[in-house]
Amino acid sequence: MTTANRGHLLLMLYEAAIINVKKALEAINKKDLKAKSHHIGKAHDIINELQNTLDFKVGGQIAIDLDRLYSYMTEQLLHANLHHSTESLGVILTILNNLLSGWKVAVEQANRSSTGKSEQT
Repeated sequence: MTTANRGHLLLMLYEAAIINVKKALEAINKKDLKAKSHHIGKAHDIINELQNTLDFKVGGQIAIDLDRLYSYMTEQLLHANLHHSTESLGVILTILNNLLSGWKVAVEQANRSSTGKSEQT
């Protein structure tokens, strides 16, 4: 059995955060405050995990920028939860989708690079 590589796990975390933000948006529109809080909490936990796993020594400025972005999204999640703000969730959704797109390219390139190395040896 093979385990998912780190890149694949990263993509899965982003996808799960996006799903939860979308579900929180739906819950606000349905005025289901319990579901809204639940999904915002899940999205928060995922973003917190992403932030906690940043490696500033390896990531340098990118890690610093991601840290700021994750903090901003956490603040927006809190605002969305307190004020039932679909606008805040929309901003988070845009950021997460943009990050996911970028990471998909990076993971694909890294996988191609590592596959090429293993084929050469």
